[in-house]
Amino acid sequence: MDDLIQELFENAVYHREEHQCGAHPYKHGQKLFELTKGINPKNILEIGVGVGYSTICMALAAPDAEITSIEYKPDHIELASKNYFENGINNRVNLILADAREYLPKIKNTFDLIFFDAYDVKNKFLIEINRLSKPGDHLINANIWNRSTAEKKYLKNLLLSWELLEEFDDTIVLKKFS
Repeated sequence: MDDLIQELFENAVYHREEHQCGAHPYKHGQKLFELTKGINPKNILEIGVGVGYSTICMALAAPDAEITSIEYKPDHIELASKNYFENGINNRVNLILADAREYLPKIKNTFDLIFFDAYDVKNKFLIEINRLSKPGDHLINANIWNRSTAEKKYLKNLLLSWELLEEFDDTIVLKKFS
């Protein structure tokens, strides 16, 4: 599995460099795989898809999970779709072309695992993250740099409803309070 995850990561890095886009591939794919496997979710929400690398990591770790992935760039949707097909997970991924800020309020169900890998100001998403999860569900939040006032506020508000389980590099792993 390590080799496949590394290859997927390298392909995502190549895409970013080739297209000079802002889709930074999540650099902890093996850790994401292990966390997802341990959580064993049945329903995953991914906010920020890029070319689908992190989606594939989670799908391989949770073979029974259905995944809803939201991405706002059409070229990334196209590449992610191709990558899902090539890795045999296309039948389990609902890939949505939309701005998550506009689409999340339309979702009615909850998710066992939310993987938030977007660079946007996260406070805009906090209400929806809380609404789309129930006690005991997990949130893996990437790109937490704790630099800006807005991000510090987001973390403070997040920890009102979520227990911090693990923190590494730019990622926090949380479980929603019961």
